[in-house]
Amino acid sequence: MSPLRLKAFYVVRHGETDWNKDKKVMGQADIPLNDKGREQARSLTKIIHSLPIERIVASSLRRAQETATILANEIKKPLMVEDNLKECCWGRMEGQVKGNTSYNGLAFDPEQWWQEGIVPEGAESFATYTQRILSAVNRHLESSDSPLLFVAHGGVIMAILQAIGQPSWEVKNCAIYHFSPANPPLSWNVQIIQQPPSS
Repeated sequence: MSPLRLKAFYVVRHGETDWNKDKKVMGQADIPLNDKGREQARSLTKIIHSLPIERIVASSLRRAQETATILANEIKKPLMVEDNLKECCWGRMEGQVKGNTSYNGLAFDPEQWWQEGIVPEGAESFATYTQRILSAVNRHLESSDSPLLFVAHGGVIMAILQAIGQPSWEVKNCAIYHFSPANPPLSWNVQIIQQPPSS
């Protein structure tokens, strides 16, 4: 059985923040977009206009809400806020520079979290996080007849990819992913509609 309702949908990662630029572990720290992030969101509006979106559902964190608001105002679609789409809680790791952080003497790597089950102090487990994300996405898909656009976080996209048996990819700020049911039944096609270049 597919972990997701078999309906097509889109996911956008929020625009850049200063913590993204500084390569800090962000998690649920409520960091706003920077000027580049706002420009990234505005640059998506031409693409979003062409997609058959019924409404936008955004994470409750400011960086996602601000990205979603820019898009919703441009394409004149309703916007809902979903608290259960917020990024994973990284506990004591939040605010630390990636690559310079450690837990129990190990250099912290998110792959240790979703592949090996290592959970930093105060953080969510990958299983708990994935269940939270899938439940939220499924609830909104159930109430929709046309595709939805979820505006959320890199971890949300990675959790969905893992849940449907796809490899995890690097998810850049304001990348757009299209998830659609495929043949054979209960499988999925995943298309990157836009993956902004590395800066």
